[in-house]
Amino acid sequence: MNSSLNSLYYFFSYSKWSLGKMMKRTVSLLLDIIPEELRDEKVFLIIDDTLQEKFGNKFAGHNNFFDHVRRNGSNYLKCNTFVCLSISIPISQSEDGLEYKTIPIGFKLYKKDKSKLTIAQKLIDNVLRLLSDKDITLICDA
Repeated sequence: MNSSLNSLYYFFSYSKWSLGKMMKRTVSLLLDIIPEELRDEKVFLIIDDTLQEKFGNKFAGHNNFFDHVRRNGSNYLKCNTFVCLSISIPISQSEDGLEYKTIPIGFKLYKKDKSKLTIAQKLIDNVLRLLSDKDITLICDA
């Protein structure tokens, strides 16, 4: 599992592929699978950051970051931080209400040269025009 996560993070951080184009294509495909009767329902964009523990010094952007989970008994973890944008789309309705599926659509490595808010803004800006006719709520942590 760890090697596949590292590969995914590495791909999103260093690939020559255009992250913006991949995000736009992914969002377009996801909007197309929303059932017709749910197309006017709210869509959620979710911004969060995630830590990926590192066991060496040869990783761009690695540092000791505050870890509220305390995985290693300390308040700090040697890791990379990635800013992540996900989208939640309605996929069905039942007597319990709407069911949503959440899909990550973009990651960006935080290297302290830009704030996490600036990175989040760029990720959102990549897909916002595709959602211009949707009722959107942005969800983020503190």
